[in-house]
Amino acid sequence: MKILIAPDKFRDALSAIKVANAIEEGIVLASDQLSYCKAPLSDGGEGMLDILQFRGIGQRIEVEVHDPLMRLIKTSYLYTETEKTAYIEHAAASGLHLLERKERNCMYTSSFGTGELILNAIKNGAQQIVLGLGGSAVNDAGMGMAKALGYRFLNKNGNELEPMGKNLILIQKIDDISKINIPPTVKFTIAADVQNPLFGNEGAAYQYAGQKGANKQEIKLLDKGLQNFHSVSEKKFGLKVNNIRGTGASGGLGAAGVFFLKAKITSGIETIMKLVDFEPLVQNSDLIVTAEGKIDNQTLQGKLIHGICQIAKKYDKKVIALCGTLKASPLVLKEIGLSYATSILQEPMNLEKSMANTKGQIITTTENIFRFMKEFKLIEC
Repeated sequence: MKILIAPDKFRDALSAIKVANAIEEGIVLASDQLSYCKAPLSDGGEGMLDILQFRGIGQRIEVEVHDPLMRLIKTSYLYTETEKTAYIEHAAASGLHLLERKERNCMYTSSFGTGELILNAIKNGAQQIVLGLGGSAVNDAGMGMAKALGYRFLNKNGNELEPMGKNLILIQKIDDISKINIPPTVKFTIAADVQNPLFGNEGAAYQYAGQKGANKQEIKLLDKGLQNFHSVSEKKFGLKVNNIRGTGASGGLGAAGVFFLKAKITSGIETIMKLVDFEPLVQNSDLIVTAEGKIDNQTLQGKLIHGICQIAKKYDKKVIALCGTLKASPLVLKEIGLSYATSILQEPMNLEKSMANTKGQIITTTENIFRFMKEFKLIEC
């Protein structure tokens, strides 16, 4: 039996590569006769660069930019000189993991650093820029990114607004007098981790702002702000983008990509799988083991596991999944395309303890699964 190990990260606990290594350990403990291949993945969010570099794509370019609270940090993106292509991870500059838990509130965070990464890539000669969205700490609809590109957002009195979520509702005009002219030859592709619209019940604020520190009242204000941002931007650019899938990714940065960069939005997982030539690995495997921190209804919104299952279905391959939190019903699991899913938690514990023991729990759970399968001859060793 050929097993394909293809997990995502467990946010704030283990990278996708380390999750893959833990699954490998569990399989080997169950049987050292099993054949396996590791192909950790990303849906465009945090860890995308590690996955691409794991597969030998690009060289790291180090750069100093601003984090979500406008503090200077050192980060990087990938660049391929022969193809003149830059791979930028939004989370590398504007990610939730860059903030302490007490600092997380997307009313006050900005995507300015992401814009700085884009400018650096263009300065270095990039003609193609792939911008991975996900793992974001912001809900500013890309105001920060656009400010880094020279745009100014003005209130009713003509005063410039700071690019953060709480000011979306106050935007009355977008000033582009000082915008940086990006050569028309530079093309942008957005690899979005989710397919949500910009605003509304399924939009960026209502679906994800709570995870970024916003309370219920703030979420309502942010959604109204996203609607206002869309209205002002529609008048400015002559585009109506809310119905485009993925515009709500990374707190509305998907929409900003369309407005300010003329970007094409793609599925993050589909883009990454194509870049790392993932489909042949599925075709040549007998069973796929994947994993991520949480499996719930949002997994259907373009998340990694759903993307894997779509390819697996094409070749009639079974997929089993491990997760920290399992909040999907059997019906939803079937809709996702999973044959089996389980939480790695071995006993009741708080989040802090669970995260500290993620590796060991993944190893134990994997070993238990494969010992069971071996005992009942569900796999051949």
